Amino acid sequence: MKKVLLLKKIYSSVILILLSITLGAQTSWNYVSPQPESKLINPENNIALRNGARLDRNSISTGLISVFGSVSGLISGNVKLSHDSRTLIFTPKKAFQYAETINVKLLPGIQTESGANLEGISFHFVIKPDDSRALSQNFDQNDNSFENVADNSHKQLNTKEIVYSSSQLITYGNAELPDNFPPIEILAYNNPAPELTFFAPEPSTDRYGDYAVIVDNYGTPVFYREYPDIAVNFQVVANNHLVHKYALPTFTDKNSFVVLDDQYNIIDTLQVGNGYKTNTHDVKMLANGNHYLMIYDEQLVGMDTVVAGGDPNATVRGFVLQELDPDHNVIFQWRSWDHFAITDANHIDLTAQSVDYVHVNSFDTTSDGNLLLCCRHFDEITKIDRNTGDIIWRFGPKAQNNMFTFTNDTAGFTWPHDIRQNENGNITLYDNGNFDNPRISKGLEYELDDQNLVATLVFSYSNDPAIYGKNKGSTRRLPNNNVLVGWGNNWPIIATEANNEGIKTWELSVDSSLSFKVLKFNWQTSCFETNFDTIDYGYYNDYVSWPVIFTITNNLDHEITITSASNHLEAYTLGTQLPLYIAAGGSENMVVYFYPVGMGIHDFNDVLTLNYDSYYADTMPQRITRQVVLKGTTIEPLNIDQNSDEQIIISPNPTSGLIQIASSQKKITNVSIYNALGKIVSSHKGTSNQQIQLDLSGYENGVYFIQVELAGEKKSIMAKVIKN
Repeated sequence: MKKVLLLKKIYSSVILILLSITLGAQTSWNYVSPQPESKLINPENNIALRNGARLDRNSISTGLISVFGSVSGLISGNVKLSHDSRTLIFTPKKAFQYAETINVKLLPGIQTESGANLEGISFHFVIKPDDSRALSQNFDQNDNSFENVADNSHKQLNTKEIVYSSSQLITYGNAELPDNFPPIEILAYNNPAPELTFFAPEPSTDRYGDYAVIVDNYGTPVFYREYPDIAVNFQVVANNHLVHKYALPTFTDKNSFVVLDDQYNIIDTLQVGNGYKTNTHDVKMLANGNHYLMIYDEQLVGMDTVVAGGDPNATVRGFVLQELDPDHNVIFQWRSWDHFAITDANHIDLTAQSVDYVHVNSFDTTSDGNLLLCCRHFDEITKIDRNTGDIIWRFGPKAQNNMFTFTNDTAGFTWPHDIRQNENGNITLYDNGNFDNPRISKGLEYELDDQNLVATLVFSYSNDPAIYGKNKGSTRRLPNNNVLVGWGNNWPIIATEANNEGIKTWELSVDSSLSFKVLKFNWQTSCFETNFDTIDYGYYNDYVSWPVIFTITNNLDHEITITSASNHLEAYTLGTQLPLYIAAGGSENMVVYFYPVGMGIHDFNDVLTLNYDSYYADTMPQRITRQVVLKGTTIEPLNIDQNSDEQIIISPNPTSGLIQIASSQKKITNVSIYNALGKIVSSHKGTSNQQIQLDLSGYENGVYFIQVELAGEKKSIMAKVIKN
């Protein structure tokens, strides 16, 4: 009996221990901001704590948190929960004072929605000594500034064959591009990825304006809008939205991003919080409405205490990453001051008056919910725990703090850009190659073994002839497994797409312009739509043009005008007169003809682009388009006689069912019906007269060919009928 009781006590003790461990994990705060004992905090900074679970709003009161400043004394503020109820936020009613120490005490009593009690916590942090916002003037703030590259990079275009050009189109209506629109040319076209290409040209000449541009693989503009400033980082983000740097003239602080819907309306502005200024190197929007933004944070640092010969009053640029919820609350903040040493920098003069030691230029979320940072001046990619802010690993063959071993990689990378994780877990980056010998820029992809910290280089692409883009740039793995490399500070070639074998599949050239990034996305506007995305004419074996009527519908709340259209092949012709006006919510029909006679036997693949030209905000020219893919294939005509004196009449044509076939002179002996593939679908014996009635109501809609044999004739007559 005693043994049984003893076992019960042991069992109960184990259960209590397990419960205490479980409750302890549930009741601690795993994220605290500002980080305890941190320094150089902004006076406008909020205080944020997160357990990870959803918090019970009814358990939260202002009296549970006490905030005391060494200069301000007791500090009042507002307490609220983030949009997802997982982060507790205290916002002071007045900014903290410079150089004061802030003590925070949170009492126990807050509960999760599941009923777990959260423990209390006490910590302190120190506000920066004075206003440091003007210190940014000590740096060249615009890392996106144009720097002319070697003249031979521009001259090489003259020796290359231009495959497609935005100026070489079959056009209808006034399809001319604006005079200051930079010429776009495609230098390679070999089965590229089908997505559209997004970029914002940065012109080196006053001849060209600042545009946000989307083009198809032919270089045809699918969208453009001219802005007073460069729309850096133009891209598709979550929830079928677009984003780019704020480039409008109506906002004093252009260091922000704007969000556009799928009708190109600006619906939101994204800025960092906590008193910082947004840096527009990168942006990330999540499906839940949260978004990540980055900051360059300049502070005065006595570098003489860091390195020998350091400036005792140096301006040092740090880095801050913020996650904000849909209500624009800062719910996560990560600062390089708390986690990196200034001496981690590579190729940086730490004795200079201005020290940009880390220079993060891109970031990404990972499949396991964490974060990647591209630390350019460390030659490093860093993985961050999004829940705690702790560093998980540091990666870079030439980085001082590299934790990985490398296979299949002897060159590594220097001063990279554009870190991204692919769906398969691999990471891609753009190796600017600033400190390689020779200086050659490359698109790279690594397979990472996070557990054993092993990195394998699985893809590397450098252009032929080699390109060196000293800054900017991008590398992305595309859905068809090709890789798109944006060359950054290089022109006229601003992007090249290659397959896994390194064969060039597509190349984009823009005159006298570079682009910070060049990206591809699957995208389609909802401003107006067609009832067909693709018109497939099938197999053509005729001597007359084949028309197809399609409908275009205006989804906007105002009238639009299809001002012009374009395609590339003479086999296709738009038969509708332009301009075409479409009322708000209304629809109009258009017709396109396929007539490839005399053009050989092969596939005819084309794109019809319908253009709606207008002005955004009454001042900024823009073009919004909708595209229809055109397909058709020529085959040998059937053995028919088009020169016969006999006349065959088919009515009605088009038909929904019954047709009457009549011969002008001779009796009909046999009728055969062929589909567009040239295959016979039915055959009918004629009567003793000159007409026959057939029922096509059971046939699929499309084009059919009626072969009519007449009494006393060795040749048949072919006629076309459309079933709809």
